[in-house]
Amino acid sequence: EYIDMLCKRIDDINTNLRGRYVRLLLHAPKTKAQKEALIMAVANKESYSRAAAYEMIKEVELLKEDYTLVAEHLKFKSSEVRDHSLEIFIRQPEDNLTECIKTMLCHKKEEMRLGGLDLIVRTKKDNTRKEYFNEIVTLAKLVEKPSEKESIIINELCGDSKADEILNQEGYG
Repeated sequence: EYIDMLCKRIDDINTNLRGRYVRLLLHAPKTKAQKEALIMAVANKESYSRAAAYEMIKEVELLKEDYTLVAEHLKFKSSEVRDHSLEIFIRQPEDNLTECIKTMLCHKKEEMRLGGLDLIVRTKKDNTRKEYFNEIVTLAKLVEKPSEKESIIINELCGDSKADEILNQEGYG
């Protein structure tokens, strides 16, 4: 199909036009190639294309294997790309999400592990998922040899933080 061929060339399109092509070609992906191109466009270098892809992907049903592509976005330093990717992750059914979090937390790259921890943090902040958070919070301990950043997050999640100790002391507050 012609659209599938064009999907492979999206990054070659002039940045002034790329967002329009993303919207035109990928608004309702019908093939695996189109869906993959839409997922990859969420991390496009051009911001309008990224925003367009992110808005469109919210309407697409992703399969378990699609989240592997989404996970590749976590290696990017761009906070927008990481945030959008994590928002995509958090939409999936809890069984799949738990499996993804486990995989991320055991990954050798810190960016991936931080992504897994961030998903647990997002679950904690979601009042409708308190029970689920209680089920997965212990997964944070899967991180072997955590970095300083990771240790801070893990301690906050698991209630081992110094701030909690101070607040719980008699006579404080």
